[in-house]
Amino acid sequence: MKPAHRKAQNSTAPAGTWFINIQTFSKQTDAAKLAESLSDSPENIQVQPVSVNGKTLYRVRAEGYADKAEADAAARRLRRTSASLNPG
Repeated sequence: MKPAHRKAQNSTAPAGTWFINIQTFSKQTDAAKLAESLSDSPENIQVQPVSVNGKTLYRVRAEGYADKAEADAAARRLRRTSASLNPG
């Protein structure tokens, strides 16, 4: 059973949880497009704005993992999902 469709939003992960940085963009629209393309995955996909050297960048990440092993397993699932979205 697939979870309900989730829109990308700002990070809500509590401190100390594991996450996966998927990609960082200079344009929020590009980050939102990637997040939307991953929205059918079971992962908690978020877009997180971050300031780097006075510029706002947008991180697309999956978050909420209890430990490294759980994050690593999710990263493998995301790689498979990404490969099916962008066969190469």
